[in-house]
Amino acid sequence: MKNLVREAQKMQLKMQQAQNDLEKEIVRGESGGGAVIVHSNCKGKVQKIKINRNLVSADDDVEILEDLILVALNDAKKKSEVKTASHMSSLGLPNNLAI
Repeated sequence: MKNLVREAQKMQLKMQQAQNDLEKEIVRGESGGGAVIVHSNCKGKVQKIKINRNLVSADDDVEILEDLILVALNDAKKKSEVKTASHMSSLGLPNNLAI
């Protein structure tokens, strides 16, 4: 029983370390060939959005810009999921644990 508790404590420490590491890990999502770039951490918090100034003018359709932002956000999310799974695996933790 003591071994089980000890293993659970080790797992908890690894999970806390993974959470701390992934909060600091930044991924870059982009769309439109880099016209819209989103930086987020691997916990899903968007840190920064960069929009190429050439996309913005009074005559432009805002819907295009909105679509590009959405694609960039989803790209960043996908990349953070891949990086999270890799990090969890490197710590010997299951990839499907919620962080």
